[in-house]
Amino acid sequence: MSASARAAGHYISFGMTFAMMIGLSWYIYEHRRKQKIADKWKKWGPFVLIVIASVLVCADPFRHVLQDLEWWESPGSSEYRQTCHIENFHCLSPLGWFMTVLMTYVGFAILIVAALWNANIMDKCGAIKQQWSELRGSKK
Repeated sequence: MSASARAAGHYISFGMTFAMMIGLSWYIYEHRRKQKIADKWKKWGPFVLIVIASVLVCADPFRHVLQDLEWWESPGSSEYRQTCHIENFHCLSPLGWFMTVLMTYVGFAILIVAALWNANIMDKCGAIKQQWSELRGSKK
């Protein structure tokens, strides 16, 4: 693969990820803005978590873009150790572990929590449990 094709892939990946995260953040902001909840954390918590997740998830694609633009030069920005010639988890540099594993995976975990919180999943699961008990004739 040529360097320009790789760079184009990085730009497209970052642009799409960034656009998706902005759209998701905006959607949750609008949803939470309409909620009548007195507690500020319960009202805005999902939005705050989505913004944090957005930054974390976009960090590694942004690192790739900075490398391609030569604004953050290797080896300081390298995802892999210089002495290792295979691109796998065993060869990740400390920065690679931090950006790829910690920031990206923690970002997606926070994204899941925020989406489930925004969907009010715990109350919905409680309602399903109650309906199940009613259908089965269980008494409380």
